[in-house]
Amino acid sequence: WLLAFLILVLGASVFVERPYCRYLSPLGGLLALIGLLAPARMRIATHACTGCGSCVKACPVDAISTARAPDGTCGKAVISQAECIVCKECEARCPEGGISYGGACPQRASRPEA
Repeated sequence: WLLAFLILVLGASVFVERPYCRYLSPLGGLLALIGLLAPARMRIATHACTGCGSCVKACPVDAISTARAPDGTCGKAVISQAECIVCKECEARCPEGGISYGGACPQRASRPEA
């Protein structure tokens, strides 16, 4: 049974980033609950988000999603705090500088330095 479990987790890791940590680990579940209650977290300034999707592509655990607007265009990005591992890849990739880590949302967008 242990070998079958190992093969299943390794096979799932081809398609999903960190499958054991995200879906099977009791510690992963506890950390997800703590992430929901954490005062400091990754935040997206909705006024700065242009819906470009670069943060969605940068997130290694698929914690960021964008909703489709009624006209079919990409909407604003939203971070699932339970899934976020605070790797800050989205913050580095945001062309508008609208993603930050902390207790409050960024007040205004600033262009990242080149």
